[in-house]
Amino acid sequence: HITITDYGKQSGAEEPPSEQEVKETLRGLTRAVGEARAGLPASVRQSARVTYRELLMNQNTVIAAGIPNEEWWKIREAVLEKCRERGLEVAGSWGAHTTVARFVQPQPVSPDLLRLLDQPIEWVSRPHKIVIGRFVVTPSAFTLIADATYVLTTPLGS
Repeated sequence: HITITDYGKQSGAEEPPSEQEVKETLRGLTRAVGEARAGLPASVRQSARVTYRELLMNQNTVIAAGIPNEEWWKIREAVLEKCRERGLEVAGSWGAHTTVARFVQPQPVSPDLLRLLDQPIEWVSRPHKIVIGRFVVTPSAFTLIADATYVLTTPLGS
């Protein structure tokens, strides 16, 4: 996945937002994404790609780090601009990744794992939708609660 913004992700916040504040924020984000999508040429939406060339690991997860192309950055910037126009204080995310493995328990680095991480990769994905939602992370699961979805183009291979 590629995170465009982690709106509302605050460290040290005194109180979590109320359910009403969450609903209003999600409505604003949904409208902003819809407006941004409507203003993007189909050629930009269809040409967006992310190339994955490197595996990274910590004790809990292996990810493939992604490098978005220029068209994806145009989509990202359009969404962030529309959010700001609606008064949503947003910051762009660090980039793109795909999760290869999520360990149930922390894993030590082993020679086999180091060999896996050293393997050359070149994967390409085409972002085909933007999902507005929330996520919940527990030790055993990552759950995405999708509040709205905007299709950019058909998935690769379709």
